[in-house]
Amino acid sequence: MTKTIRRLTYVLFSFMLLLSMAACGGNSADKEKDADVSVNVNSGDGDGVSINIDTDDMEKGMEELKKNLNKLTDGKTVEVIDFRKLKDLLPNKVAGMEMTDSEGQKSGVAGFNISTAQATYEEGNKEIEITILDTGGFSGALMGMAAWSQLEMDKESKDGYERTTTIDGYKAFEKYSHKNEKGQIAILIGDRYILTIEGKKITENELKEALESIDIDELKDLI
Repeated sequence: MTKTIRRLTYVLFSFMLLLSMAACGGNSADKEKDADVSVNVNSGDGDGVSINIDTDDMEKGMEELKKNLNKLTDGKTVEVIDFRKLKDLLPNKVAGMEMTDSEGQKSGVAGFNISTAQATYEEGNKEIEITILDTGGFSGALMGMAAWSQLEMDKESKDGYERTTTIDGYKAFEKYSHKNEKGQIAILIGDRYILTIEGKKITENELKEALESIDIDELKDLI
């Protein structure tokens, strides 16, 4: 599992667990009987999620979680695009770099799903990673995975910059380090897709070339 997809999976697990905590903490008539439950999700490379949950009945907590998710989604299953279709939108070559790996997956709970496709491109010590994420338009997922879309940021120095902006009319986030030759572009498309491009040992132009290799209109047409 690539680092980007691992990170997105952590967000999903965190979201599930935090809602479970909220559900368990508010409606129990006999909280005095709480038991401690520790949950740790770790990739093995130092990244992970560790959350402690106090609940007298985990099964009841999960039922409450489902109810909360149903409220947030109006009782409807959040449908997402098959990750295989998202993978088809990933080009075989970007900025002169060949695709060296690709993968996709669908994850979810209680009717809430996310679909992810990712590809890695390399040439020498250069690397670009492109990820397309479909949240199905679920605002909770968007808040967790594209928190920058709710911010206004514009920071610049001799070493690089970090800013929120718009690209082709869509909310976007750009970050680049001249010192490390490392950068990121993320775009929120149609209030459901998150397109992320990350690169290391690359130029700003190569990062933008990678963005131009994705047909955003074709992505929107999948809905």
